[in-house]
Amino acid sequence: MRRSRCTLRPALLCILLATLPGAAHAAPMSVDDLLAVKWIRDPVISPDARRVVCVVATADRKTNKRSASLYVVNSDGQGLRRLTRPSSGSDSAPAFAPDGRRVAFVSSRGGEPQIWTIALDGGEARQLTRLSTSASGPLLFSADGKLIAFSSSVYPDCKDDACNKQKLAVQKKSLVKARVFDSLMIRHWNEWLDERRTHVFVTPASGEGAPRDLTPGPHYAPPVALGGRVDYSFSPDGKHLAYTTNTDTFLATSTNDDVYEVAVTGGRPRRLSDSPGTDNSPRYSPDGRLLAYLSMERAGYEADRPRIMVRDRKSGRTVQWAPTQDGHPLELVWSADSKTLYFTSPHHGFIELYAATAAATPRQVGQKLYAKYPSLTSDGRLLLTQEAANQPPEVALLDVKTGRLKPLTALNTWLARKAGWLPAEHHWFKGAAGDRVHAVLIKPPGFRKGRRYPALVMIHGGPQGMTGDDFHPRWNLQMFASRGYVVFGLNFHGSMGFGQKFQDSIRGDWGGKPYEDVLKGTEYLARLPFVEGRKVCAAGASYGGYMTNWIATQTRRFSCLITHAGLFNMESKYGSTEELWFPEWDWIGTPWTNRALYRRFSPHSHAEKIRTPTLVIHGQLDYRVPVEQGFQMFTALQQQKVASRLLYFPDEDHFVQKPQNIHLWWSTMWDWLGRYLR
Repeated sequence: MRRSRCTLRPALLCILLATLPGAAHAAPMSVDDLLAVKWIRDPVISPDARRVVCVVATADRKTNKRSASLYVVNSDGQGLRRLTRPSSGSDSAPAFAPDGRRVAFVSSRGGEPQIWTIALDGGEARQLTRLSTSASGPLLFSADGKLIAFSSSVYPDCKDDACNKQKLAVQKKSLVKARVFDSLMIRHWNEWLDERRTHVFVTPASGEGAPRDLTPGPHYAPPVALGGRVDYSFSPDGKHLAYTTNTDTFLATSTNDDVYEVAVTGGRPRRLSDSPGTDNSPRYSPDGRLLAYLSMERAGYEADRPRIMVRDRKSGRTVQWAPTQDGHPLELVWSADSKTLYFTSPHHGFIELYAATAAATPRQVGQKLYAKYPSLTSDGRLLLTQEAANQPPEVALLDVKTGRLKPLTALNTWLARKAGWLPAEHHWFKGAAGDRVHAVLIKPPGFRKGRRYPALVMIHGGPQGMTGDDFHPRWNLQMFASRGYVVFGLNFHGSMGFGQKFQDSIRGDWGGKPYEDVLKGTEYLARLPFVEGRKVCAAGASYGGYMTNWIATQTRRFSCLITHAGLFNMESKYGSTEELWFPEWDWIGTPWTNRALYRRFSPHSHAEKIRTPTLVIHGQLDYRVPVEQGFQMFTALQQQKVASRLLYFPDEDHFVQKPQNIHLWWSTMWDWLGRYLR
């Protein structure tokens, strides 16, 4: 056993040392600690509001895989237990049957994902579907409990599963793996697209009878891109299903998702929305009179302000609720009396909850929340997950009248205590155009007043994203801080949660105001009394990687840089990415219609100025920012003899997901930062 240093010092001095801030310094947070986090998502509550089921995902370094199972807990926070234990695969997408006695879920325990059910009080899970094309969530029960809605990727010309099964067998058996395409898009995020299309199905909850395709035809429903977290829903009487789809023929440049409605017995669907932008997330009111959905007004812009639209199902009249709300609604939840819509929206580093009615200005429900997966309980509370920079996600219930939050799970509190995490601080400084710019600051565990620490400036992706007071599963601010760094996560011009005008301001200006914000934020950080201003590195991924590459060509202010999945050559990136509406909106055209802008703010146009030591990280399977972008940046660094390193993952996409790769990712970044900040 290691002896305490205090045994070698006078007793009084030991007492004084013990009272100093940070004297009980926790061990640095390890990658194994991060992998030990139980990631909680998709909580659902029983119809009688007595029990909650949620998905709990974990990582296993030995098997190099992630898995998930279902947990159940009483709504008073007691009786937490594991509900499912798949020997292989994962369980996800839980949904309570209306009688509250069983839960349907998607499981890959038998190989391909299928729908299973399990009784809340015990027993073995029972398989409901055996589709050759598998089943995907979310799962939804009809009000009478007779049908379950789900999605599956099928061949649009097939009328039954036998046809799908035959086509899949031929494809698998063929030694020719070539693909022929006649139109974009040909791949998306991390997968190649083929002839199949995602469709919405309903299947008998009894398991007796074949699933029925409610959205047959050549279109994706839900859409392959954009859309909301849940893009289909049953009407309260169980007779209709609303869903989201995009019927345009050229998907690579279209954001024109619309909401449709179809009878659950099948038939011709009816379009309910007509915005040129994306309409999604349909939600029927409990009384069945209204249908709410989110709607973006501008075509081709994936980060436009989602308007809350409410359609009267009888008259067809559609009105906007909360028209003065300048946020970015993410999820909608109806109140039991059909008079109020609750919604989440990013706001100043949080994801807050609001309540809207037809006439009134939205009111905030609770404060300083980072809320996800909201749903209403039968007793009028909101079920959700809540997290913070020093707290991994946990399930909680929110009283909508008092704003009081009641935690139901505490699966990760042991880790928070062990790691000694400090809460986030929220800072504001004057940025570009004289605007106030927000940042989240994390001090290292064991922080000592009077000491100066090296710092890391973090640049989020998107660019219409947000550095929040959350516990990020990948770019975790506490992980960086645990190595003795002050971490400063910027919300530059273009970020969500600060009004639509601020968010729109990045259009045509990727290397302008956001870059100025980074520099001014860095100087603000350097002036803080606990920061060693000469030792500052910057890091980011996706757009954050672009900005890091841009910084490399514009300034030598930073001691080092880390760029992950960063855009380097905006002209070649346009021709190799998939969602073309994205660059065409933010860069106001194509490389041949607006060549001057593409070249002005493209890092490759200024590569001769790069001098800062840079770590480049990229994955082969990244189709959003193809791997050649990272290779080009590394080539520019190496050819100019700039200190640099390339971390290349042949088996990762835009993100690093495999546990052993995560170990290498973190150790490589820590080594790089230590080299230049220590």
